[in-house]
Amino acid sequence: PPADGMLNISLSTSMAEARQRVSIARNFKAGYAYDIVLRFSNHGFINADVSVSEWKRYDEVIKQEVDVDMFYNLSNYETANSYIVNSANYGYCFDGTIKGNGDSSLVGGESTSLNPKYIDILWDDTPMITINGVQRKALTLDLHELSQGRVLFHVQGDPNNDMDKRLLSEGNVVIAAYDEEGGDILWTWHIWLTDRVKAQGYPNGYIVQDRNLGAISSEPDGENGMDGLYYQWGRPTPFKPASSGVYGAVSRVPSNPSQVATVGEAIANPTTLYGSGDAARHDWLATQNNALWGYQNEHTDLEKTIYDPCPPGYMVADIRVWQNIARYEVAGGWHSGVGVNVSVASNSVWYPFQGYIESDGTENIYRDVSRLWSSVIDLRTTNEPYELQYTARGAASWNAYGSHRNRALPVRCVSAHST
Repeated sequence: PPADGMLNISLSTSMAEARQRVSIARNFKAGYAYDIVLRFSNHGFINADVSVSEWKRYDEVIKQEVDVDMFYNLSNYETANSYIVNSANYGYCFDGTIKGNGDSSLVGGESTSLNPKYIDILWDDTPMITINGVQRKALTLDLHELSQGRVLFHVQGDPNNDMDKRLLSEGNVVIAAYDEEGGDILWTWHIWLTDRVKAQGYPNGYIVQDRNLGAISSEPDGENGMDGLYYQWGRPTPFKPASSGVYGAVSRVPSNPSQVATVGEAIANPTTLYGSGDAARHDWLATQNNALWGYQNEHTDLEKTIYDPCPPGYMVADIRVWQNIARYEVAGGWHSGVGVNVSVASNSVWYPFQGYIESDGTENIYRDVSRLWSSVIDLRTTNEPYELQYTARGAASWNAYGSHRNRALPVRCVSAHST
């Protein structure tokens, strides 16, 4: 039987965009025969039925039908700090024993293994859905502990049609791993429920996602759906503005707005915005570290680290993604209070005006400027991270002035293979 109790089956259909791998969580035992019937839909989705019987050397077979849950392994090809989910009525899992992408070589070589004893949802900004007259959240954990090293959850869709995979609710869920129930947080993961995120090619060779990390729309929807989440530079866990009303997504530190932290303290307190400690540094981190998001120097390629917040295959943008952005044609014009629409290699690209959050929780959610973090540090002058700034006045710039690391800005992810 499988050593970890999880049977993984890799297959593809003519309707599938790529090979799929389904995982069957079950206590497989030696001495039994298992019949596995795979069911394929005309949408390319796969499900399975499992029956078990005692293994016998003669024709008599006594079958016993059993229920089995199917979980799509989000971390099958790469572990990360966030995962995209765009289908409902499905079970999902990911590796809960590894921090981020498992690579800490640039950031001190700390252990990347985890052994949490309790799993729970830290915060969830998705709208409630109504199922059979009862309001509930779309994403629910199957267990509050790991199963064979994996975090298991389901995303509820239409209960009357299992083959309807459309999401009933979109948004963001942060799941936390604890050393015990009610104990200390060891790590967090961000589940991004949204429609299919597109990859857009830029003329300089970069492949960029069509929306900010955490956004549920790539174009104006009348409800600020283009707004992504906010990150203090170098941290893996996102924030929401306090005004969003999402309980637990952000905590202020009014009693000590200059408080700084170690990386470990920031991981253990993912909803706390830290200050500067030094007015001249503007850094939430007690000992500055330029490599948290993979930067080394201007002559060395970026590398994804365990603190990168982007999903598998993506990483925080290099500033070179936007160095020629001022040359891009403004396709749809400047939209007051919304964002700017530019034409990039025949792609319609939106950069929303969503502002930023100060380290003390003050919200500068100005609807006239788009600011995005890059992973690159200006070592020649300011020693601050570069950022993209697009303003409603029509100016586009990339610079490292006023880019304080203790501010929380949005992120847009780029393909890790194009950096």
